[in-house]
Amino acid sequence: MTDLKKKVRDSAIRYLSLREYTKFELCRKLNVKFPGLELEVAAEIDFLASKGWQSDARFAESFLRHRAASGFGPRRIRQEMRSKGLADEEADRAFAECEIDWSARRSEVCLKKFGVLDSDDRALKAKIARFLQYRGFELGWE
Repeated sequence: MTDLKKKVRDSAIRYLSLREYTKFELCRKLNVKFPGLELEVAAEIDFLASKGWQSDARFAESFLRHRAASGFGPRRIRQEMRSKGLADEEADRAFAECEIDWSARRSEVCLKKFGVLDSDDRALKAKIARFLQYRGFELGWE
């Protein structure tokens, strides 16, 4: 292994030791650190993926759990996954395997922020709706 390939691999492993990355994110990060070595970077990422050290599926599961626990809904999480270069198939698989009750999650987030789930006050109801929409939850009143 050449010295340059070793540096690329070591950097990739260092990044992956801190958190999960999608192939897209890791490639972008390494291409900034090693400009002009796009082919070598891609080859090293493919090697790491073949060894199971980098996994888009593992990233999707981890990211979904983390963002849902942070109070975000499925629409927002799915959009963030796309921005990180995750394929829709991987996102779909992660959502299918997760056991999150999104309706209950939405209620928890609403109660934490506003102290109520619904209100007769139109202004407050609109404020709640905007907040939930921003967070990525489906609108609808129970």
